[in-house]
Amino acid sequence: LVISSRGGRSAADMMSGGDFDGDEAWVCWNTDLCKLVQDHPAQDTSTPEFVVDKARQEKILACRVSLKQRAEFALHYRYHQTQLGKLSTTLDSAMDRFGVDSPESIIIATQAFLQ
Repeated sequence: LVISSRGGRSAADMMSGGDFDGDEAWVCWNTDLCKLVQDHPAQDTSTPEFVVDKARQEKILACRVSLKQRAEFALHYRYHQTQLGKLSTTLDSAMDRFGVDSPESIIIATQAFLQ
């Protein structure tokens, strides 16, 4: 399976959040199986059973965060998600070279994945 990695957002990311770091895809051309696949509309999550009551502390903290801070977080989060494949590869290389518990590997892991 060949999927382009060009463009603002890759096809793999649009389909399933893939980031080209060893993700596996399964393609089926068996017509008997393909006939069984059905489209379903998205579930309506605005119904009462999906409403989650926020704890008092969570409500207080949510009020303290400005719209600008929320936008900055969302932008940083989205950028970070697009870089996970590179970060994972860099961490793997550091662990291979310096060891899993080395200061170098720990710094990269902390900076890459604990943001």
